[in-house]
Amino acid sequence: MNHLKKCVRTSATNAFFIICARCLADFGSVLSMIALSSYVFLVSNNVYQFSIFMICSVCGSLLASLMSVPFFRKMQGKWALICLNLVRFFIMVLLLILPDSHRLYVVPCIAFISGLCNTLFTIGINSQLPNWIIQPKRLSVNTWLTSLSSVSAVTGGLLVGVLIAGTGYENVFILNIIVYVFVALMLLPLKTLSDATQISLQPVPFKQEWRQLTIELRKAPILAGMLLVTLMGSLGNAAHQVGFPIIATLLTPEHISQAMGALMASWAIGKFIGARLVGYLLKKYPYLSLEMLFFVGFSALSLGFILTFSQQQLIWAIVFVVCAGIGEGIAEVSVVSRIQTEPERLRLPVFSMLALLKMMGFAVGMVIVAPFYHWLPLYLVIMLFHGIPLVTLVMVQLWLKKHFAPQGQLDMQSSTDV
Repeated sequence: MNHLKKCVRTSATNAFFIICARCLADFGSVLSMIALSSYVFLVSNNVYQFSIFMICSVCGSLLASLMSVPFFRKMQGKWALICLNLVRFFIMVLLLILPDSHRLYVVPCIAFISGLCNTLFTIGINSQLPNWIIQPKRLSVNTWLTSLSSVSAVTGGLLVGVLIAGTGYENVFILNIIVYVFVALMLLPLKTLSDATQISLQPVPFKQEWRQLTIELRKAPILAGMLLVTLMGSLGNAAHQVGFPIIATLLTPEHISQAMGALMASWAIGKFIGARLVGYLLKKYPYLSLEMLFFVGFSALSLGFILTFSQQQLIWAIVFVVCAGIGEGIAEVSVVSRIQTEPERLRLPVFSMLALLKMMGFAVGMVIVAPFYHWLPLYLVIMLFHGIPLVTLVMVQLWLKKHFAPQGQLDMQSSTDV
């Protein structure tokens, strides 16, 4: 009993610091991304420089998803996460001490390193959470991480313009540095649960690691289907990210920024509600599973955005974007919590695969979506790109029902015990 009480107490303390660190980290990531991208465009007045900046950030995230397995196999625990924040701290300091004439040339490198560290940090938090939080509390922590993370991201996006206009870019960079220092300090008190299984430090060849992941996913077809739907959903994510300023222009051409802010804030509110809703639904309806909630949430996400971009009035667009946010919150908490039920050897590679699929889908979507806005009306573009994951979801469900019905039911039943 004393051991259990100690684990519960340690888990509660860890949960507080993890949630605070993740929220601050997401706030800092959005702050630096928007500030640096706008700084590049302002100084260079060149769309190609801005494109290089965005490409470097995406490439950093893609590399992070590939190298996260060997990185966290060799360097585990809170110190890996602290080191990632120290790297982000030093690159922002470097930006401040460099002369103005040299900053433009190092910003793409900073974007690459920031994308790398941001993705590694997220993978590290998600994959190692079971080492810090006891099983009955993980779902609750995941709901708080997802809900407050979205609020932090939107808050950073809304504040950055005001901060730049009121204090200038250098003060925003200094604020970023302070945020990363606080993130590192929040991670210091973390303690590993005494009964947590540590990640094996035995070196494993890169190809063997991913080959083993493929074999394991064949044994868990529902999890593989969730990853496939996530990949297709990233195309829709790219489409509506590009479409937000377009619909804001169509709905309120005289108040574009206000409409954008209202839509993004409403999406964050919906995601907060959806994330908090997962635990309530699992308690009230015991027959539900994380897999079922994921598929339902993803359906609500895609349908919500399709209806959002079909509206002619801002109020209805806000209503449906809240529904899309609710679906996204449910789907994100469900997939993260589901992966955390996997064994230690599999959990980290699956989170790496999840990040890789998200970034690949988003990058491909950003490249191919632009011409469609010239060929088709806005609502048809969103219907097309969010229809792809919906069709994929239906096909996955039919395939699982046909080939793996008994095993699928067994997996769903066991995953409710989070």
